[in-house]
Amino acid sequence: MSSLLSKVRYRFLLLAGIMPYVLGAAAAQYTSGAISVTIFVIGLMGVLGALLGVETYNEFFETRTGSDMVFESEPPPAKPVSTFVLGSFGFAVFVTTGIYLASLAGALILVIAAYGLQAAIFYVGPPIKWAYRGVGESVIALAYGPFMTIGSYYIQTSRLDTQPILLSLVPAFLVFGVVLSNEIPQYHGDSLVGKMNLVVRMGQRRAARVHQLSIILAYASLLVAFFINALPPLALISLATLPAGIWAIRLSAKYFGSPAEFMKSIQGTVVVYTVMLMLISFALVVSR
Repeated sequence: MSSLLSKVRYRFLLLAGIMPYVLGAAAAQYTSGAISVTIFVIGLMGVLGALLGVETYNEFFETRTGSDMVFESEPPPAKPVSTFVLGSFGFAVFVTTGIYLASLAGALILVIAAYGLQAAIFYVGPPIKWAYRGVGESVIALAYGPFMTIGSYYIQTSRLDTQPILLSLVPAFLVFGVVLSNEIPQYHGDSLVGKMNLVVRMGQRRAARVHQLSIILAYASLLVAFFINALPPLALISLATLPAGIWAIRLSAKYFGSPAEFMKSIQGTVVVYTVMLMLISFALVVSR
C-alpha cells in the first residue's frame, strides 16, 4: 500500500505540473489576445525537465531511505545512480531554458526558476528534505501554484498582474490537498522512520480536516476570481467538478484512518484538480 501511494503521488506530481503552466499561458492569452507559441514550447520543455528531475530524484532518495516502503514485505531495490544522473539532466534543461527565457522576459524568471529548482531537489533530497520538516506540502503547493502559473504568464507578457496571482491559488490549494492526502494513509510508516511531515505532526484526523479545507478554499478562490472579473463567466463550468469535490471531502472525513478506503478521496482530489484546471484554461482561451 505504501509503495502504491508513493507512485500515485509522484506520478501525479509529474503530470500535474503541466496544468498550472497551461493555466498561466491561457491567462496570458485572455489578457493579451495572443501568446508566442515558440515561448510556450520552450517554457514547456523547461517544465518537463523539472518534472523529470522531481520524479527521478524523489525515487532515487526515497528508495534509499525506505520511508515509503517500511511495511512492504519485499521493498524494491534502491534506484541506480543513473536515475540521479537522469534527474540532473532534467534540471539542467530546466535551468538552461530558465536563463534563456529570463533574457527575453525579465529577471523575475530567474527568481521563479531558483525557487522551483530548490523545491524540486530538496523536497526529499538531503540536506534540507522539506518533506521531513513539516513544510514540504507548502513548498510544493507554492511551486505548483503561484510560481508555475505566474511564471508561465510572465514569460508571455513580461509583467505581473492580479489575475494570474488569483488563479494560481486554485492549483496551490488543490496540490496542497493532494500531497497532504497522500501522506495520511502513510502516517504510521512515516512516523516510524522519522519523516516528520505535516500529517505526522498534526495527526490523521486534523490533517484530514486540513485536506478538506484545501478543497473548499480552491473553490472559494475560483469564485473570488470570478466576482472581481479575473475570470470570464464561462469559467464557472469548472464548478461541474463540485460533486467530485464533495465526494472527496466526505470520504476524507469518514475514512482518514483506513488507508484502502481513503484512496478514493485521493483520487477524487486528483480528478478535481485535473478537470478544474482544464476547464478554467479552456474558458480563458475561448472567451478572449
